[in-house]
Amino acid sequence: MTTTETWLYGSVARGTADDGSDVDILVVTDETAPVDVPDGEHVSVRAYGWSAVEQMAAYGSLFLLHLKLEGRPLTSPEPSRLRQLLTDLPPYQRTAGDIEGFRIGLADARESLLDGGSAAFELSVIATVVRHCSILACYLLGTPLFDRTTSIRTAFRATGLARDADAAVDLYRFRLAEARGIAAPIAADVALGLRWAAIADKFVCQAGRLAPAIRGGSR
Repeated sequence: MTTTETWLYGSVARGTADDGSDVDILVVTDETAPVDVPDGEHVSVRAYGWSAVEQMAAYGSLFLLHLKLEGRPLTSPEPSRLRQLLTDLPPYQRTAGDIEGFRIGLADARESLLDGGSAAFELSVIATVVRHCSILACYLLGTPLFDRTTSIRTAFRATGLARDADAAVDLYRFRLAEARGIAAPIAADVALGLRWAAIADKFVCQAGRLAPAIRGGSR
C-alpha cells in the first residue's frame, strides 16, 4: 500500500510570505510511486522517498526540524508516518560536517572569482552559504529560526558581525532576484564577491564556535 504525505512549509506556512517567496511543498511517498507535482508559478516542490526521510530523521535534519516547527500537512493519513518521525526527531548531529562544507564552498567561490568566474553566480553561492549557516547558527543558539531575514540578522548579531547583518540580508535578496531574473538590490562584481567570501568565512568560523563541542560531526 502506497503512503503519500504532502506538507506545506516555509514562508507561506509561516504566514510571512512576500513578493520573493515561493510556495514550498514537501511530498513524501514510496520510491516507486509517481509523484503528483503541483503546478504553478513560484511553486517549489521537494519530493523524497520514505527511506530518505527516515535517514534524515536519524541525524536530526534541520529541514525536518523546520517542518516540525512550522509545517502544515496538506494531505496526511492518520496515523501520520511523517508526524511520528518529526515527534521523535533527535538533536542535529552534522554541525561539524556543515561547517567544513560551508568553508570549502566559500574557498571554491573565492578561487573561481580570482580565476575570472561569474561574479553573479559566485555571489549567489556565497549567499546560499550565508543563509544555511544562519539557520545552523540559530539552532546552535537554541532559538531555531527559518525566516530568511530574521535568521540572518540574528545569526550575524550572535557572531559579532552585526554591522554586516543588513548587507547580508541584501546579499540573499540578490540571490533570490538572480533566480527570478528581476532587478537585484546590489550589483555583482569581483571585488564585492571577494569581500563577501571573506566576511562569510569569518561568519562560518564564528558560527561553528557557538556549538558546545564539535566532534565527529555532532553538535
